[in-house]
Amino acid sequence: MGGVTAPTYVGSDQSAEPIDNYMALRGFSRLRLDRLGMGAPDRLYGGHRLLLLVELKTGDRKRTPKQLKWAQLWRGPEVYVWRTPEDAQKALRVLGLT
Repeated sequence: MGGVTAPTYVGSDQSAEPIDNYMALRGFSRLRLDRLGMGAPDRLYGGHRLLLLVELKTGDRKRTPKQLKWAQLWRGPEVYVWRTPEDAQKALRVLGLT
């Protein structure tokens, strides 16, 4: 399927693996957007008739100015910031999916 890939992790993407795995277990597909640059979010998850844009961060890292600008200009749904699978779980709970 064009753009939807099995998980592969290199460099800083290793921090995304637990979140990607959790979302796959919850029935979501994943599209990597991190290679687009320009401040675009790292992931687009799709499942359960939902699309979720997610910026993945580790530790106390904050969004860059480009990422903040992209989110400000984006007219679609909210861009989530997740650091752990627990963040994903909380978001899915709020959406009524857990």
